[in-house]
Amino acid sequence: MQMTLPMQLPDETLYSLLARIAISNGMSGIEIVRRLLGDPNALSSIGCKVDLHHFSIIMDGAYGGVSEIISALTILPIQRRLGEVEDSELALVGEGKRRLSLDALVFGRDRGLKWKICHECMKEDVATYGVAYWHRSHQITSTICCSKHGEYLRSFALPRRELHEQFLLPHNVTHKISPDAFVIQTDNLGIYAEFSLLAKEALNDTGLPASTMAIHRVFKTSLMELGFLARREDICKRSTFLRELGLNERAYNFLLDHVGVRSPRQFLYGIADNRPVLPFSRLMLVHWLFGSWKVFKQRCQWQDVLDQPGNGHGATTNEEQNSSRLDEVRHIHRQACLEYKSSCERPTRLGFTRTAQLSARWLLQNDRQWLDEEIPVLSHRNDQKKLFD
Repeated sequence: MQMTLPMQLPDETLYSLLARIAISNGMSGIEIVRRLLGDPNALSSIGCKVDLHHFSIIMDGAYGGVSEIISALTILPIQRRLGEVEDSELALVGEGKRRLSLDALVFGRDRGLKWKICHECMKEDVATYGVAYWHRSHQITSTICCSKHGEYLRSFALPRRELHEQFLLPHNVTHKISPDAFVIQTDNLGIYAEFSLLAKEALNDTGLPASTMAIHRVFKTSLMELGFLARREDICKRSTFLRELGLNERAYNFLLDHVGVRSPRQFLYGIADNRPVLPFSRLMLVHWLFGSWKVFKQRCQWQDVLDQPGNGHGATTNEEQNSSRLDEVRHIHRQACLEYKSSCERPTRLGFTRTAQLSARWLLQNDRQWLDEEIPVLSHRNDQKKLFD
């Protein structure tokens, strides 16, 4: 059977493309999944296991090879650049040896899906292409407003039953969206716009990504330098984390809840342990620790160079580099302590903490013996005083 294949649209999700293929050929969702995605026993459209290698063969290169399909139609590239997935995993997906669910390819997760649309994008899409479609950049969990128009995205859940049976486009569901489908916080729009632009920049990055090991090392080192991460890999509480970064707690608590971050410890999932990564949560760390995607990318590239044995930086040399960097950080925080001591007549641990919170925390976690010698903790003795000699 010869099929009519619609043109792939800019920033389109794989789900959206499949929906338009189904409409163009009068096919049901299950039929599309079984014929095109290599899941002959599928009972669900959104929950099916996708064989991207099979899809590229059936499409006869109409949408490029497997690597082009992954790069242009899924969110895997941004997850790779954040160190959330390994190159080996992407290779298995490309070869059809590992099949991810369709919702994981669109949202990075298979539960708690929030579909998002921008009304301005919908108008432009209809005017330009004749149909409104699902945008990849809108579906990233940390994206709350449109990176192009700056307006809040309408966020809503769709009944799982409907998603099992058929493929839906925005015009199929917009009538179901209630006016209060999204909590509007206009005073924080600028903050959310920064995250949306960061996600779009990361999604559109076409450069060669750094190794996952280098990315993880950069996150851990940066957190340690700021005093948020101790050597035992404990991280401070959520409220403390936000407050000491000088962030608007109300705005960022809303964003953290939207992404699903209950504790800063979740930022370390997959870095300090083997627990499943919280999709796109590391985008928040990129914004807070580095300020821009460009700075984060350069830092990871440099770390990658240091980790390459072929460049004269073997494991021993790399440990020496890290040790040297730790010494530099230790010197900075010790200097802050000494400057505080010289600025007041009676230095106290509390006063130092109030004056230089980050340095106080870092020294407490990583150089406590030195700190105790420089600014001893005042002892509170509870011995009963003598009434008589």
